[in-house]
Amino acid sequence: MFRRTRAMSHPVQKMFRASTMLRRVLCESHRFFPCRGYSEKSLNKIQLIGRVGQPPKVGGNAEHPVVIFSVATNAYAGKDPQGEVHMRVDWHRVAVFNRHLREMAEKHLRQGDRVYVEGELRYNLVKDASSGQERFVTSIVAEDVIMVGKSKSEDRAVLNKETAAQA
Repeated sequence: MFRRTRAMSHPVQKMFRASTMLRRVLCESHRFFPCRGYSEKSLNKIQLIGRVGQPPKVGGNAEHPVVIFSVATNAYAGKDPQGEVHMRVDWHRVAVFNRHLREMAEKHLRQGDRVYVEGELRYNLVKDASSGQERFVTSIVAEDVIMVGKSKSEDRAVLNKETAAQA
């Protein structure tokens, strides 16, 4: 028979009960990982909205083609004593392996285009073709690339045409 026990009132008992419940939830939610050999989950997700820095370049080999381009993001970096606003620019290397995304990036992305990139961060050891030296490269392997807008120069051209049409 089951006996009903008193509610746990001691702080250590409460903490133990909470950690036991959490362990049960984690183990039950993952039928692939038994409780004894539980492997924890992790997250590697990057989301960027910025402007394309260099036109996409096709690289890789016949078995593993890749399109590589750079994306610039900026953030507020403060004001100088004269009150002028400064922005910090960060450059990100984006690698696209997915065939459909690769073709879209190669055909449609141009320097200055505004783009949304979603993917994961990767650190790879790459051998430089010209010097033969190996170096570490940090890349964002894109899972999704969405064009948010055209380049600033194209936006200005459209604005100038609209202004000229109204005059």
